[in-house]
Amino acid sequence: MYKLLLVDDEKIIRMGIEKMLLQHVPKVELIGSCANAFDALDEMQDEMPDILISDIRMPGMNGLELIGRALKMYPSMQVIVLSGFDDFDYARNAMKLGVKEYLLKPCDRNELNGALDRACETVDEMRKRVSGKLDERTERIMALTERLAALGDGEKGGQALREALKSLLESEGNEDIFVEAMVRLIIAARRGDDWWRIEAIRGPYTGERKDIIEAAAQILEQLYSRKGKKHIFVEHMCDYILENYQEPALSLQYIAEQVVFMNADYIGKEFANDMGMKFSQFLHQVRIGQAKKLIASEEPLSLYEIAEQVGYGDRQYFSQIFKKVCGMTPKEFRDSLHLSKDMV
Repeated sequence: MYKLLLVDDEKIIRMGIEKMLLQHVPKVELIGSCANAFDALDEMQDEMPDILISDIRMPGMNGLELIGRALKMYPSMQVIVLSGFDDFDYARNAMKLGVKEYLLKPCDRNELNGALDRACETVDEMRKRVSGKLDERTERIMALTERLAALGDGEKGGQALREALKSLLESEGNEDIFVEAMVRLIIAARRGDDWWRIEAIRGPYTGERKDIIEAAAQILEQLYSRKGKKHIFVEHMCDYILENYQEPALSLQYIAEQVVFMNADYIGKEFANDMGMKFSQFLHQVRIGQAKKLIASEEPLSLYEIAEQVGYGDRQYFSQIFKKVCGMTPKEFRDSLHLSKDMV
């Protein structure tokens, strides 16, 4: 399957493409249908689309700005541009961004199918390249890491935990992979003394399974003893967001690949279960919380500067998210602070 995100401010266009995809392109999964670029950016923070279909002329942030930001987050994403007859300059600029498919509205079903087929072929080629880099061993390590994480989240402890670990090791059949999966889980937990736990799981690796299982059991019990009801990697994700919220390309996919080394769909689902909100919602709360502090500070900063410092870059995008989270615009929030001071 190929994940597709659709963006167009004209509802009738979106509905037509949605219907076309549903009836004639079963290999494509529509993960979102957005009326503006701001909503599309939110969707992309939680889930990486393989293909983006975007209008060019939209209120607020136009399609070119969206494509530019989206490709910084996901350089391998394929883009299909929708536009009118009089948008040649836009088309030329879209090509400069690397866009290969450009369709005129209203697009013909065969034209859209052809563009989608070509985009899917390119996605397949890129997947093969990635698959070539990720050998079977790496894939097995990633899969086992997730199973270990799920095991640690259960109520098991003591002998029950050790039996479950033994079963996992036997089903995997490779002690090296088991050890490396444990190392990944330790790194994902980031408790501040990773080196000690890594040595603990690698140290007793003498070929005797009971030593590996005992070391793994003790490490899981230590890691999970302080986590309450949250996954240890969710705690790490939250910490990472708090430390790096100012990065404009921060996304669930980036954290999956560069921080916790797990599947993005898996950690996104568990993050939402643990935190009661999606990744993007938590990221917005952190960024807007920092923005409110900057607005309330004595140092005079423009709203554009604040948007830059908290990771939004675009002032309009920042203002829309601020209002969505706080119920008022940044300017209204700043005015309310001044009003409160005058009343004291």
